[in-house]
Amino acid sequence: MLWRRGEKEFVEQEIAKVSVTDQIALINVISAAPDIALSKISSHLDALIASPNPQVNTLTGSYLAARLAHSEAAEDFD
Repeated sequence: MLWRRGEKEFVEQEIAKVSVTDQIALINVISAAPDIALSKISSHLDALIASPNPQVNTLTGSYLAARLAHSEAAEDFD
């Protein structure tokens, strides 16, 4: 909701504060920022994809599939 109301910088700062070890929280907070630049969360996504937790892998895969299926941003495909 904050993202949609124009508080993108605040949301980005909060995402940066979430520890990579708290993977469920991290993928959920990333999902709340639907058009955040992938370059800003790429290290987080790398860690989530490498997770040994199948739930984290599923959530991350679902996020990426939905994100790329609806993206018109050319940089999302680089």
